[in-house]
Amino acid sequence: MEKELIYGGRIDDKLCSWAAVQGLLETNAYASQSTIKCVGLFDNEEIGSLSRQGAHGNFLPSTIERIIESFAGEGKNVASLVGRTFANSFLVSADVTHAVNPNFLSAYLAQHSPRLNVGVTVSADASGHMTTDAVSMAIMQRVAEECGCKLQVFQARNDVREGGTVGPMLSSAMGCRAIDVGIPQLSMHSIRATTGALDPGLGVKLFKGFFDHYEKIDAEFKDS
Repeated sequence: MEKELIYGGRIDDKLCSWAAVQGLLETNAYASQSTIKCVGLFDNEEIGSLSRQGAHGNFLPSTIERIIESFAGEGKNVASLVGRTFANSFLVSADVTHAVNPNFLSAYLAQHSPRLNVGVTVSADASGHMTTDAVSMAIMQRVAEECGCKLQVFQARNDVREGGTVGPMLSSAMGCRAIDVGIPQLSMHSIRATTGALDPGLGVKLFKGFFDHYEKIDAEFKDS
C-alpha cells in the first residue's frame, strides 16, 4: 500500500550486481589518481563457484594480472607488482543477506537484525564463512560516513552455520583486504523474494561512495 516493497523471483543476486555496476557507472572515472575500479560478476555461486566463470576459479586474479602487465611495460617484474597490487587492494564481496523475519527473531542476535529500507548490511561470521574483519569494517564505516550512508551489521550466531560467499575464496586467493556486505531481503530464493523499495538505491549510494572515496580513506589508514 505504501509502495515500500519490491517483490520478485531470482533477485538474489541481481540486487547487488545491479547496484555495484550502477555505482561504478556513476563514479568519476578520473577522480582517483592511482586506483583502478572494477566490478566482477560471477556465475555458479549457489553450487560452489568452482567453474571457469565462477569466483573460485582464477578469472578475477588473472584479469587483474593482465591489467598490471599492460601498465607495467617491458622489463618490469610483473610478479612483484601483482603481489603489491593485491596487498594494496580492497575487495567488497556483495551478496544479498537475510533481513530479520519477525516470525523467527530467535535466529538473530540482539542488535544484529537487518531491516529493509535502512541500508546495506555488513555480514560477519567468526567461523570464517564471511571475510569481514576489524580492519575492513573500519574502512567501510569510513566510506559510509563520507557518502552519508547507514550501515547495518549482521553477526552470525556461533551455534548456527551460515552460508558462505565468494569473499573468503577471493580474498584468500589474492591476499587482499576484504569485507562482506549485502542488500537485505526476505524470502530468499522464493518466487516472492522481497526487498525494500529504497534498498537498491541505497546499495548504489554505498558502492559509488566506495569507488569515490576509497583512495583517500586508504591513505588515511596508511598515514595512521
